[in-house]
Amino acid sequence: MSHFFQPCSKVQKDRHIMRETDARMAKYSRRGLIFNFIAFLVCLIGGKFVAENPVMTVVLSTGLLVVTLLRGFYLFRFEQLYPRGPARWRQSYFIVTLIGSIWWGLIMVSITLELGLGYETPLLWLYTVVFFSTTAHAFAPYHRFLSYYQFFGLMPAAAAAMIIGGLSGYIYGALMLMFYLILVHQCRLISDNYWEKLEAGYALGKRVVNDEQARITSKLNERLSREFFASMDKELCEHLSAPGQKNDTQKLIELQRTLSTFRAILARKLRIEPRIFNVRHEIQFLVSEFVQSAEAQGVQIETALSPNLPMRLKGDAKRFAEVVRSLIVQVLRDANDVALIVEVQFLREYERAGELHVNVRRMRSKDANKEPTSGGADSESLELVLAKGLANLMEGDIEQLNTPTYDYQLRFSCKLDIADNSGQVDFHKNRFNGKSILLVGSNPAIVDIKRQELDALGFQITTETQFRRVKNLLTDRVDSGRAIENILIYHEQDQADCLALLEALRDSDALKSVNKLIAASETRHKELKDLGFDEKLGFYFVSKPLGLFELESTFEYVYTGKGDMQAQPKCQTGNVILVGDESEVSRLREACQVVPGQQLKLASKDNLKKILLESDNPMVVIPCTRQKDIASLVDTIRYSESNKASEESFIPIVGLGINCSERDVDAFEAGFDDYLNLASTSSKTLTSMLRYWRSLEL
Repeated sequence: MSHFFQPCSKVQKDRHIMRETDARMAKYSRRGLIFNFIAFLVCLIGGKFVAENPVMTVVLSTGLLVVTLLRGFYLFRFEQLYPRGPARWRQSYFIVTLIGSIWWGLIMVSITLELGLGYETPLLWLYTVVFFSTTAHAFAPYHRFLSYYQFFGLMPAAAAAMIIGGLSGYIYGALMLMFYLILVHQCRLISDNYWEKLEAGYALGKRVVNDEQARITSKLNERLSREFFASMDKELCEHLSAPGQKNDTQKLIELQRTLSTFRAILARKLRIEPRIFNVRHEIQFLVSEFVQSAEAQGVQIETALSPNLPMRLKGDAKRFAEVVRSLIVQVLRDANDVALIVEVQFLREYERAGELHVNVRRMRSKDANKEPTSGGADSESLELVLAKGLANLMEGDIEQLNTPTYDYQLRFSCKLDIADNSGQVDFHKNRFNGKSILLVGSNPAIVDIKRQELDALGFQITTETQFRRVKNLLTDRVDSGRAIENILIYHEQDQADCLALLEALRDSDALKSVNKLIAASETRHKELKDLGFDEKLGFYFVSKPLGLFELESTFEYVYTGKGDMQAQPKCQTGNVILVGDESEVSRLREACQVVPGQQLKLASKDNLKKILLESDNPMVVIPCTRQKDIASLVDTIRYSESNKASEESFIPIVGLGINCSERDVDAFEAGFDDYLNLASTSSKTLTSMLRYWRSLEL
């Protein structure tokens, strides 16, 4: 009885069909809601029951009014409440309606026992029979709920009539019982007929869609084949014409492997394996692969992740990474002196599903008289053609868009599910509310993107695109008593004015207390550190691309080092579960001791499931030395997480690399939420990571 409706067919699992069914139920319920309350009052006005039982009348009327208002809340706010959780709305409405049915049964019992079967009682009985007959059609698709609804609304009256006894009582009770049984049977037939018609229509529609999809797939395969072999022919010609390359078999082996993959795509034999993955971190690490190579081309590459982008989605993370990587490579081709933006948005269609859009955009040159470079638009690489095939397998698409602002952009869109409760995690709280920052960068578009992300963290933001104005601006604010606490400098390659600003900040005694953060590539970090810009002088480094997580972690590191507890997040108490030997990561215990309320537990592959079930607010740490069974470990954790869904909880998975050579992004493709390489990570960073994941709230 706790679940009044369990979908068991394809029709009943179809979101569109179920929305139409629920909307129909809500529509007919709204019509009779207010009329039911008014009809109840009309049946009693001027009757004997009101005169003899004024207090009971008020109680019964008030209870019916309250239930009516509760039902009205779900019915008249259907459009607002339903998209957030169709099953939750349906279950909640059924419960409230069932309470109303029970209350109506109580009304019938009270009046029947008080007045017998005379006065206004027959009128109320007649209205009840008519009312439940009409509502049967509105609730008919949900036969299980309807049987409970009718039982609690009708049978108490039949029982009351039997209690009164006498010929009339037994006749009334028997007739009501017969009416209930006939109504239940009739509603079962209506329900079966309703779903059978939908099944037939669904099957026919599915067949039409499949035929149309086969036609579209055939055309798509034809187009992809044409593009693929044109690109392969071009690459072969370029390879064979290059000096000293005619005997290079490695390139031919790669082309053969590419051809094999393409054939698997056309035959739709390439497997798409949905897994839960942290889309925010995967995008950041994907883009980080290209920062240094793009910088060498004179290209500034950055991400723009929408604030409403969920933390974790469910899809094939490996294939997703291949597609996004191919888009970036294509847009970077022949690009120079431009900015490349990887913009990610998620359009939520249902509570647990939506469409993900990844736009890779190359901005026009700063020189307004220069024609936009066509570059990658004229010739698609083999990788991009393969990416189009992969996107199609993922029920997505890749298209080229042209706008006045960007000289070349590709957009990848696909439908993905939100992973369990992760879409409701508050991962960008106003943690630094009230703190001030000056954001400096020469590219207005990138400055605007980072301004929005800093605003999401609660900062009071000032922006500046001219480096030479920065020192005077900071000094003026100090002199006026409104000093800016932080400055974030977006460093670009070969910027003499940026280096001059850094030197001026280093040499200024008045600005020593300002936290100076430099966003740059790893190579620039080392160069600037060699020039003397280090933490002792108040300089901190954050790697590109910047994002909410990177910015939040860096500022938390800065404020933690200075002992500013105002910026410290409030951590949940819970268990940190290490899958392996404690000796592998001894610093993890130290981090647990620094972050309050964290208890470290050791687990093996065999007892991990048991420990997860016994642990409160668990967080799992997996060293990369366990590469062979990472997939099975992640599956075990996600299974345990799904069983805890009713508790509104989620289990973060953090990978710790120990001098291992795998790329960071591979860890996110495996389903990790975070990844740190201990060989290059300080204890402070490890503690900051632990504090971050233990402070997230649902």
